[in-house]
Amino acid sequence: MRRWLVILMSAALLLPCPAVLAQNYRFSYMFYSRKEPGGGLYATDMNMRLDLYGREGFFYSESKFFRDSLSNIAFDPKSGGIADEAAYAELTRVSSFDSDMMTDVDYGQGKFTQNYEIINMFLSGSGELEMPEWTVTDETDTVCGYPARKAEGDYFGRHWTVWYTEDIPVNAGPWLLWGAPGLIVYAVDSEKMFYFKLAGAKPLEDAGRMEFLRSLYTEKKPRHKYFRYPVGEIEKMFVKLMTDEDYLDQIAGGRSGPLIDRNGNDITAEYRASLKYTPLIPLSYWKDR
Repeated sequence: MRRWLVILMSAALLLPCPAVLAQNYRFSYMFYSRKEPGGGLYATDMNMRLDLYGREGFFYSESKFFRDSLSNIAFDPKSGGIADEAAYAELTRVSSFDSDMMTDVDYGQGKFTQNYEIINMFLSGSGELEMPEWTVTDETDTVCGYPARKAEGDYFGRHWTVWYTEDIPVNAGPWLLWGAPGLIVYAVDSEKMFYFKLAGAKPLEDAGRMEFLRSLYTEKKPRHKYFRYPVGEIEKMFVKLMTDEDYLDQIAGGRSGPLIDRNGNDITAEYRASLKYTPLIPLSYWKDR
């Protein structure tokens, strides 16, 4: 099969394409992830969103956004008590199993911030956005309803296969994946640990979520802990929090009694059973950085 290397130059990619200049977009993705290579079923967040506001993109869970929005209404920020019974009742009906990450990407400046929430802690780490060098093949197909072309490349410590469509001429994609000559509609790593699949696309008129999304991880709240380090340190810390219960207790301030989620459910057993975690960027990537 004929292949050729497409090296997308920094100067070209850091400029938004005309479509991005004309309007903002919201792309919906399904995100599948495993805890370890070849192991178990995929955890799935069916409601990931990529919101593009000009040169800036936010990748986050719609379900988490909805829960956090309800929490802001349901609870008093000072006392932590219930302030709105209707919002609290709605909150108890919302599933708490969704992605804990929010990725803020500044394509114009070539930077990104990776954010996480775990129990009472908010982690935020900034880094430089890598420039992918995708090897574009002559393989084409219809993917997620769009005519698409296949490309491959090494990126942030993993080998990725992506499909992109030039029908949506933006150089973005889910999470930190970007730089193809069109929207990335499907992506999978070589170990088949992670999948991203486009579920929908639409113009976005309201830019109001942008500041709210950022405020979720940056505006300090009572009884919460905030950690801001370079992204490599944040990634290492989050992995340790996810896999070392003693470390989690130490950093979170200790736990007396069962672990309860925001809906009042005891999730101690599920949490202990879940103490396996593989990050999107492998820890080995940060070894010499």
